[in-house]
Amino acid sequence: MTSNTSSIRKTVIENLIGVSTADFAQSHWGRTYLHASSGLREVEAALGGPWGLPEWRAATELGYEWPGSPRTLQSSPIPGQHHLDLLNIGPDQIDSALASGATIIGDVLDTRLSSFAAALKDELNVPGPVSTYGSLSPGGDAAVLHYDGSHVFVLQLEGRKRWRLSPRPVVTNPSRGRRISADGQVDSRHRLEDETIEQTNLDDLETVVLKPGDFLYVPPGTIHSTEALERSLSVMFNFAPPRFDALVELMVRRTLCDAAKWRGLPAAGPQGAHADYVNEGLQRLREILSGLDADSPEVRAAWDEMTANMGAMQNSFAASQRPLEAPQIEPDRGLKINRRYPVRYSERIDRDGEPRVTVYLGEEQITDVGAGAEFLRNVVEHAEFTGDEARHWTGDEYDWDVVRGYLDSLVQQGLLTAA
Repeated sequence: MTSNTSSIRKTVIENLIGVSTADFAQSHWGRTYLHASSGLREVEAALGGPWGLPEWRAATELGYEWPGSPRTLQSSPIPGQHHLDLLNIGPDQIDSALASGATIIGDVLDTRLSSFAAALKDELNVPGPVSTYGSLSPGGDAAVLHYDGSHVFVLQLEGRKRWRLSPRPVVTNPSRGRRISADGQVDSRHRLEDETIEQTNLDDLETVVLKPGDFLYVPPGTIHSTEALERSLSVMFNFAPPRFDALVELMVRRTLCDAAKWRGLPAAGPQGAHADYVNEGLQRLREILSGLDADSPEVRAAWDEMTANMGAMQNSFAASQRPLEAPQIEPDRGLKINRRYPVRYSERIDRDGEPRVTVYLGEEQITDVGAGAEFLRNVVEHAEFTGDEARHWTGDEYDWDVVRGYLDSLVQQGLLTAA
């Protein structure tokens, strides 16, 4: 089995912050915040053009109304309110909340923002869901002291915003975000087993002022607050990688659960009649894990599947962008991999000795065997091609009607789109 990540362009991270993706992943991810003055031209180029108030309003309403939306459109506290008085509002309350001086933050759905999020996810090769948020403030305090449970990437689009941040996370990989009072007391409601911090020293907070075209990365567990120095618009891309046990669970499900007996637990508990069943399963689990390392095909395939999956909301939004009518595929027609997903594939030899290729596309999988598997792998590896080029990938000439039918099916499934 092999694993592949296709890349045909300079990375977003290199363009915006001037460091390689590998250096960012090793030196900053989860360790320390990073501020870069990328320039509004570079930011707009990464987003495919200017993105402002009309786009924010339309994307905010769509994010609120989308099927499966958690309806997390919120109005921040205004002066005189308690720091925990974060209000859930509807889109019809946005104008009155802004008029009162509140900051509005919530899910935004926009094709350009989602494509940017998918590009970041693809480059960082990070498993787990990604969310797109927007924040609009008329000025003044925008976000009270808190830390988040996710990795946050910020693009400042309008106005200036002052951030106060801890140099490093005060909690490593917190299970959830928490608000913090002015004296450093951490909100302890619904505390989880891995969160022991009760109070933190706020004396070492650092100050960063974002201006239009700036980029900011904030690791989970990093204390921060914000103040808009004038009307401020920013967009955020939040990554919430799953725990390591989720990776293990996926690998085990693919191996141990190949046999039907392990796909459902018996009644009456592990003792008595089912002791042999449990002991056999645990032994098989030990055998599976003892044979794995970071380069094992099973590990790479599970990682790739989790990376391709952007989370239910972003997956469904990306799928909704498929054209109602597929493009007419002719030999000279250009096609390319759909960049609204971080596409991955894995390859292995099945029980019949045939090559089997599985492409991961959001939460969907496209699988083929034999000659079809080779063609499917070529589609992902070439990334952009014409129909006529696809006919000659093996050196021989495929029948055009067969090639066209196969490519058309990949367009219908969302893997390919017109170049």
